[in-house]
Amino acid sequence: SRQATARHILTHTGGWVGDFFVDTGAGEDALPRYVAQMAALEQLAPLGMFYSYNNAGFYLAGHLIATLTGKDYLEVLKELVLDPLELERILFYPGDVMTHRFAVGHHEEAGKAAVSRPWPLPRAAYAAGGIACDVQTLLRYAQFHLGDGRVKEGAQILTPESMTLMQTPCVTIWKDAAVGLSWHLDDIEGVRTVGHGGGTVGQVSMLTLVPAHRFALALLTNSDDGGKVVDDVQRWVLKERFGVERPDPAPIESTEDDLRPFVGRYVRPMAEIELGLLAGQLVGQLVYKQGFPDKDTPPPPAPPPVSLARCEESRLLVTSGPLDKACVDVLRKPDESIGWLRLGRLYKRVGM
Repeated sequence: SRQATARHILTHTGGWVGDFFVDTGAGEDALPRYVAQMAALEQLAPLGMFYSYNNAGFYLAGHLIATLTGKDYLEVLKELVLDPLELERILFYPGDVMTHRFAVGHHEEAGKAAVSRPWPLPRAAYAAGGIACDVQTLLRYAQFHLGDGRVKEGAQILTPESMTLMQTPCVTIWKDAAVGLSWHLDDIEGVRTVGHGGGTVGQVSMLTLVPAHRFALALLTNSDDGGKVVDDVQRWVLKERFGVERPDPAPIESTEDDLRPFVGRYVRPMAEIELGLLAGQLVGQLVYKQGFPDKDTPPPPAPPPVSLARCEESRLLVTSGPLDKACVDVLRKPDESIGWLRLGRLYKRVGM
């Protein structure tokens, strides 16, 4: 931790367990109490070695902001971001949200839509997520990030250099996909997209910018499966508006000997993946060990097993089930042995 920097936090390269969800109360000490408990988090990979989405790092970023300013994180957020950008409909507390029309989150239960509970996230989580807003507000935020750091009255909120750095690749995730500070960046047939999603209980959202064309797409869904809608709409818009289409990965021919090195058990505290061979095919089982939004929330049931294929030398493609077409990155140690899988987050290999 002595070697960790703000850049590690903002690029998701801290390497420690990132999905650490614990309710530390509703008081002003919620965030420092949470950060104190981070000392016990496991280091899944060396500092700065790999990108792995890390919520805990953004709790820590919020704590740094509060410590440096001597103010509560939400107070600083309002003072430096929300008020200057006139983002009046950015809300955190359920008591504020309920005074407006709002959509509750949903999930599928016995083949039907069911309301997802609980609604709120703990106060400590506000530095990492928990915002409720509408599309118009999200697009106003996007408009600022398509500019030069000034608001419409002309006040300079961020320098042009900082605006550029936020949208400049700092860490490569995979080929044309990278992370800046802390936007996610993608180059699709020469068109740069800048974006970030949001996901919580029964809610999935996405904000995507195309800076070269001063274009923004905001999508809000109130379903655990909203990611499918987000992906389909985003693909359609990029193709219709800009004539670009992200190519779908395709399986490559593989023998059983090609697939055998991937067999093993890969873990992180909230879930684990086991890969094995069945009739010459690679199969995988994902098991959840903890729920969300608190460590004491029961884990959801395990999804059905999936089949996988190689789509690159060190990349697997899910070819069945709810994660169909998802890519799994295979990350290696300095000696070229397989050390981790990455499905958004790192899963550390612990056995064959």
